[in-house]
Amino acid sequence: MIRVNYAAGSLVDTCSFYRGFGPLSQLAKNINDISLYNITDLNWASLAQLDVVMVPRIYNENLLTAMDMCLNNFKKVWTDYDDNLFCVPRSNPSFNHFHNKEAVLAKAAEKAHVITVTTEALYKTYRTYNKNTHIIPNAYDDCMFGEMPHHTGRRRKILVWRGSNTHDEDLISVADDIVAVANSPEFSDWKILFLGYNPAYITCRIKPDRVLYKEPLDIIDYFKFMACLNAAIMMVPLVDTEFNRAKSNIAYIEGTLAGACVFASRLPEFNRPGCIDVAPGCWGKMLLAAVESANKDPGFIQRNNDTARTHIKEHLYLSKVNKLREDLVRGLANKK
Repeated sequence: MIRVNYAAGSLVDTCSFYRGFGPLSQLAKNINDISLYNITDLNWASLAQLDVVMVPRIYNENLLTAMDMCLNNFKKVWTDYDDNLFCVPRSNPSFNHFHNKEAVLAKAAEKAHVITVTTEALYKTYRTYNKNTHIIPNAYDDCMFGEMPHHTGRRRKILVWRGSNTHDEDLISVADDIVAVANSPEFSDWKILFLGYNPAYITCRIKPDRVLYKEPLDIIDYFKFMACLNAAIMMVPLVDTEFNRAKSNIAYIEGTLAGACVFASRLPEFNRPGCIDVAPGCWGKMLLAAVESANKDPGFIQRNNDTARTHIKEHLYLSKVNKLREDLVRGLANKK
């Protein structure tokens, strides 16, 4: 039996769902000789029963101390990063949380037995500190939710954005474009849905009957909501920064789950089948063209959503991606 411990304070945040306890719990349920723990009080006695300890996003001295405790007790340490914490932008509300942590990040990366990341950009960043760095992409949890629903027919005339206030800089960069499209005659029987965050600097400028807002949901409720949304378009505007270039694919997965055709900024991770890339300065033109196309030809949405759904089913189902985690865990457990 290989005993894996997920040593993180929160089991219920998005990071844990996509990167931590979520995929590890499915691994433990489906692999007979892997068991999963969540022990956060790390000492010689608690560590004695473990083989591998995953300590995600090690960025402060407390987490580094926990890592050292594991290493001093001869445990294999695995850390994981889903963001480039070396370059969190000042506009991000978490900036002060991660500012001046470069030395800790570097030490943790160098000490870990293995690092996993979500994207090629993160791989290049963290591999400079640790050659044993691997990409494990975020995945749709088919183990929990089953097959991704196949939306067919005409979609609801909804333009969706999902996220939090960490994306203020991204939204501000396209605010005028969003307002112009949402107030256009072509959008007269459409709604724009902001899911998880209401950017008042945009919504106050749009005709009230065209705006929808939904508060943040529990992650399971969120996935159920998205699966039933049957929306036409999801937009993913991102400013071209080093931080955003390391962003992962979850908006692509979630937009496809919602039945939408995903429009995303021209960044590497969104160069995926069925995803429409948008060059800087072209958001207004592209969104208006998408609305016009959806009004005239519902097949435009269907074709792109089908293409994205097929790609996700073939490459980004958790039941397939978790094989990478299984191989990693076995490699760590067998490493002398």
